[in-house]
Amino acid sequence: MGGYAGAAMAKVGMTLGAARIPDATIAHGWIVTTAFIVIAPMVGLVLGFGLMILVYWICRKSTPKKMDVWFRHLQLVSSGLLSYSHGANDAQKTMGIIAGVLFAAGLSKTFHVNWWVILLAQAAIAPKISAPVKKFYVERGTRVRACQLLVTLENSDLAAAAQDNKGSYMAAEAAYATATKAQVPEDTLKAESDLAQAKANLDLNLSIVKSRKQLFAEGAIPGRDLDTAQAALVAAQAAYHAAELHLDSMRKVSREAALKSARGQLTSAEGKFKGAAAQVSYSEIRSPISGIVTDRPLFAGETAAAGAPLVTVMDTS
Repeated sequence: MGGYAGAAMAKVGMTLGAARIPDATIAHGWIVTTAFIVIAPMVGLVLGFGLMILVYWICRKSTPKKMDVWFRHLQLVSSGLLSYSHGANDAQKTMGIIAGVLFAAGLSKTFHVNWWVILLAQAAIAPKISAPVKKFYVERGTRVRACQLLVTLENSDLAAAAQDNKGSYMAAEAAYATATKAQVPEDTLKAESDLAQAKANLDLNLSIVKSRKQLFAEGAIPGRDLDTAQAALVAAQAAYHAAELHLDSMRKVSREAALKSARGQLTSAEGKFKGAAAQVSYSEIRSPISGIVTDRPLFAGETAAAGAPLVTVMDTS
């Protein structure tokens, strides 16, 4: 959009003068567009969160093993819808550019999108990754339907990367489970045990000092025995205080830090795994529309470049 507006402003500046440059754009259109740059992600966030809660609620009584089978198949549906929406969204920009060029060149008296512009804009299907073509499922003249698989690209390296990231994700899940269910509680339990032992030792030394004070008052023991017991009591008090501080730190700081670290590693591994899985899904090229294949410039074994048209489908509806 910025490039399109910049070209228009440069054209007005060169033909009508710098003072007329602001006339090249329509302020209202910019306000609406820039507003939705902020609004659209928020709407998507709310809708996505609501969908996630709905899925969690629907699957609340199901086992992970059962849901894994279902979600493996539903991912195919999700990938198809993603391909369809992505292609349809990109086509809007292409149609606007073509319509603008036609209007600026005087080939169209009013600014509107002709029906044949819609067909041309929707027809170009390009991959998101660069990879050799593994197999074509269509030929020129083949009638296809929306979301139908057209081409598969070589994805051995991407599949291996996804498998590696899946292993890292599973390891992070295990580490998180260990941190939340075993390691952290075990450390806390040990700190509690140390505090209880220090308390018992303190109580014992208190009773010893009390007993020896009474014996010393009766002249039954020398003063050095009382001093020794009092020194042991001071050491027991210090040990009890240290154990108490350690337990408090374990409950407030160490546990929270350990859980946060484990959670962060799990989130990072999950993100890498999902990114690798998305790359693998890009190796399957599906038609965003129903129509007829009019062009297929490459053959199996040739390398398809990201963003370059791989299959052309004309909408005949």
